[in-house]
Amino acid sequence: MDLEPIIARLKGAATGLKAIGGAADLDAALAGVVPVPSAFVIPISDSASALESTGAYDEWDWCEFGVILAVASLQGARGEAALGALVPMRRQVRAALSGWAPDQDTGEPVQKTRGHLLRLDGDGRLWWMDQFRWKSFYRSNP
Repeated sequence: MDLEPIIARLKGAATGLKAIGGAADLDAALAGVVPVPSAFVIPISDSASALESTGAYDEWDWCEFGVILAVASLQGARGEAALGALVPMRRQVRAALSGWAPDQDTGEPVQKTRGHLLRLDGDGRLWWMDQFRWKSFYRSNP
């Protein structure tokens, strides 16, 4: 699953984020090296189903990815202020991705599927993941 178009889309549209990266950047972020607020795009799953066809092999592919958001507040370690900082970041990510098609020729628009808390660190740093998916069409060479 190629997530570079998604990362590029976020870099161009999500103005409130100090860092945007992929799964490889997440380790540094978890160690507290990356500034907040930041976002990390990670693959979650993909699946496919065959379509009836004549000649070439056709299938629908579903790709699911997550956008992990890291926000922090020095005003309290319980996360109340971090939750308040999370809301505008989630709005920006959703506005950038929902309804956008990573591949205009063979894909359908991205849709948000769910979101959930990943962790709340004792220093007030909150980690949240919104999950998205899109469907695309694949045809083998005849």
